[in-house]
Amino acid sequence: MRNYTTEAEPTALVRPWLEPLLPELIDFRRDLHAHPELSFKEFRTTDKLVERL
Repeated sequence: MRNYTTEAEPTALVRPWLEPLLPELIDFRRDLHAHPELSFKEFRTTDKLVERL
């Protein structure tokens, strides 16, 4: 029988980096959902993403 070692869950590795950003990401998501756009006409969404990147 083989003994396998388990690596940390990907979520556990990302959580310390992501946790401080959660409030900003949640606000960003809520803003996008508050201003829906039609497919292939996501101009405001694109502008918001470009601002953040």
